[in-house]
Amino acid sequence: MLTIIYSYYNSSKALGIQIDNWSQYPIELMKELHFILIDDCSDSKADLKINFPINLTLMKVTDDI
Repeated sequence: MLTIIYSYYNSSKALGIQIDNWSQYPIELMKELHFILIDDCSDSKADLKINFPINLTLMKVTDDI
């Protein structure tokens, strides 16, 4: 298992592009990956459109440090 950590701040468009890229990974590879998305205290919630199998954990930083 390999974990990929991706943080973002107010960049829903870039995040959407990255998720689209991940959707192109072979299913056998996806079974071996764990994605962690970290919202680094964005002003608004990202509108995630995920329509493929993905092992995903969503996290949000709530204190702007």
